[in-house]
Amino acid sequence: MAFFDIGAKYCVMQVVRHMHLILLGTNTADALSFKLEEWKCDQSVQNSIRCFLVEALQM
Repeated sequence: MAFFDIGAKYCVMQVVRHMHLILLGTNTADALSFKLEEWKCDQSVQNSIRCFLVEALQM
């Protein structure tokens, strides 16, 4: 599973570390997309993280 490779772990840790900035951002989706690309996240990991955040933001 993709989440167990080193690149995926790095991406997930970066998202968690920057979660407060992502959530406070005026345009969350754009900010997150930029960061995921900057961190060189795999496309499947990006999609999983986006789905997780969309669900979290709706709670």
